[in-house]
Amino acid sequence: MTLDDKTRTELDAAAFRRLVEHLRRVLRYRSEARIAAGVLMAQRALRADIALARSHGARPIVIVPEFAPEEPTERAVRERVLGAAGIPYVLVRLQPGWRLAEDRHPNPRGARAIADAISQALAER
Repeated sequence: MTLDDKTRTELDAAAFRRLVEHLRRVLRYRSEARIAAGVLMAQRALRADIALARSHGARPIVIVPEFAPEEPTERAVRERVLGAAGIPYVLVRLQPGWRLAEDRHPNPRGARAIADAISQALAER
């Protein structure tokens, strides 16, 4: 049996997608030491950003958008990076449909919800 170029391309594309997905699963593993180093690096960067904002007279606000009900692992990461370090943040729960289809950023409705959360956080301070 001989495959035409179109069929061969489709099979190659499907095999490539499976390989990419397999590699993504395999490469997600990180040792506890690497995770801890990443958490510390994120905390240091956020603290530096907060300090820089304050040094310019600004009131920093760390926004954490949530597009779906938070999974336990996501909550654990948020608490480990932000909560455990005492970094203040505002969790903004957004509807799943409030994002752009092409790049997963908030759409105008999601952006408005984030702006409202920022406004409220500033008013409370």
